[in-house]
Amino acid sequence: MGGHYDYLFHRIFLEAPFLTSGSLKILRKACLDKVYGAFAITTLRELILTRARQRQELLRLLIEFSYFDRVDIREQ
Repeated sequence: MGGHYDYLFHRIFLEAPFLTSGSLKILRKACLDKVYGAFAITTLRELILTRARQRQELLRLLIEFSYFDRVDIREQ
């Protein structure tokens, strides 16, 4: 992705009025990326803090990572 694209990815998710199931799948895939996963997890954390209407769905995604097979994902 690169620095500029990381920022753009983050801004698109934070500024979108509503996150569809498709966009959540994209976010999940980004969180699983070995290189940019930490940045995507940060985006997920910000969404949890700012999206009261979708907080349950976002928390479910975060909890899914807590018992994931890859240790690097669980520890982020």
